[in-house]
Amino acid sequence: MPLTITPNAAPVGAEISGVDLREPIAPDDLAELRSALDRHGMIFLRDQPLSPAEFVRFSGLFGALEAHVFDQFLLPDQPEVLVLSNIIENGRQLGVADAGQFWHVDGAF
Repeated sequence: MPLTITPNAAPVGAEISGVDLREPIAPDDLAELRSALDRHGMIFLRDQPLSPAEFVRFSGLFGALEAHVFDQFLLPDQPEVLVLSNIIENGRQLGVADAGQFWHVDGAF
């Protein structure tokens, strides 16, 4: 299936289909993904059941990754992944509970 870029009706964003992020991405497809991100400001790819390691590998194709400052909520084996969760187990929060309440950009500091 060829890579397809469908612009969102909103002022930003495009949906990408026709690529399986678990597989190596062809150089031409990667160039299209990067171009779509530059052009649309945000891209989203539905139904990509990625492991944390696969997510980190894919994310690294766009630049160097950094660990979040909330280091108590980083995955032990993948410190580039911040856990978002509203679950409390044994009195301990498992992840950042309020990360999605407001649109924001992390790492701007």
